[in-house]
Amino acid sequence: MSKVYAPQIPSKYDIATKLWIPSINLDPAKLFGEIVPMLPPNANRLHINPLTVALREQMKDFTKDDYIIAVGDPSLIAVSSCLAATKTKGLLRLLKWDKISSSYELIEVNIW
Repeated sequence: MSKVYAPQIPSKYDIATKLWIPSINLDPAKLFGEIVPMLPPNANRLHINPLTVALREQMKDFTKDDYIIAVGDPSLIAVSSCLAATKTKGLLRLLKWDKISSSYELIEVNIW
């Protein structure tokens, strides 16, 4: 089964419950495969180098049949996309939300 790697799930901190609550619904992306959240919502994006190490570890089994979903911090999406393309010899399969169809659209590009 394919996997959908989410660099970071956008979330809001709820003061009352002291929990991070997802601010988007990723269920429509399950049509493409199992959702794999890679970083917690409170990951400090100012420290990109340690996060890159964590993303690389999360993506160690990434294959040409998997996807990156464009959610979370743009720098984390960019790093994840680069790591994915490295693992697949330049093929990037990116899922992008389409407001009009209310679904994720596949963008497939050969980087190299």
